[in-house]
Amino acid sequence: MKRNYLFSLLALCAIASACQSAQSPNTSVTPPASTVDQPATVASTTKSAAITAKVSPAASTGTASPSTSPAIGPGLTEGMAYADFHSALFNQGWVPVVDKQCMANVVGGNYKTLCATHPNAMCNACQQMPELSSCGSGGVCLMRFHHPGSNKNLDVGTFGEIGDWNVHGGHSQIFVTGWTVTPAVTH
Repeated sequence: MKRNYLFSLLALCAIASACQSAQSPNTSVTPPASTVDQPATVASTTKSAAITAKVSPAASTGTASPSTSPAIGPGLTEGMAYADFHSALFNQGWVPVVDKQCMANVVGGNYKTLCATHPNAMCNACQQMPELSSCGSGGVCLMRFHHPGSNKNLDVGTFGEIGDWNVHGGHSQIFVTGWTVTPAVTH
């Protein structure tokens, strides 16, 4: 159920982004029409926008919903800078899960041509962040980790400027919006 919530949130943000981009000029590469592999050009955001991405239906009152993410370690909270969250995860033994489809999920199916002719930060994102799985055009990304000691998987949702993945503290423009923990599937 919690995993479905994260993916529903990602889908909702992608739809909202598509509606927003239809109303404003698009200066990014146009992605192929796909509901699964949505490439991203992430716009600058603020922390308040990141928190708003995880707001209850009472958003008009400005009241954020309580956290629905399970506890995974001390000091890890929704709304914190991704670089701080990332560092804490590694200190607790979490390791990145590499998604072989990351480039297609983040840049697009024709990423080889796009990155050769128009390289940008998104072309390097999968190498810089091995945990990156996908990003939507509205700045919503999915990161994946595994904890060998507990044999659990962790899906982390973020919102914001992907180029700030390694910026710590209040200057970062990419924030954690939530996460789900699931048992690792063994085959």
